[in-house]
Amino acid sequence: MMKISLFGIKTCDNVRFARKWLETNNIEYVYVDLKTVEIEEIGVDEWLKKISWNKLINKKSLTWKSLSNDVKTCVVDNDSAKKIIIEYPLIIKRPITVFDQLIYVGFSEKKYEELFKQKKN
Repeated sequence: MMKISLFGIKTCDNVRFARKWLETNNIEYVYVDLKTVEIEEIGVDEWLKKISWNKLINKKSLTWKSLSNDVKTCVVDNDSAKKIIIEYPLIIKRPITVFDQLIYVGFSEKKYEELFKQKKN
């Protein structure tokens, strides 16, 4: 059985949509609240090996917008992105869905249908 982990925060609409979709489709998953977990322990290094730091950081978020321009301009690669993610975990685009060596950022019902079609059968 494939293990599915969903990373997010409870107040995020896309996280709520993803959780509801998984539950409606009877797909088991582990929910990880980014507000309560030690961000260093959740595998940000693995995420950055598989997806671009530009996809992982939400530049539309209030967290990003609240940062100084000096801080923003320092985020230029995986190492600098990891540092900012560890310092400001809510800067992560949500949800992050991790399963079967794949990482998917955000929520789209169509994409979830594609990703989990084998799982539902």
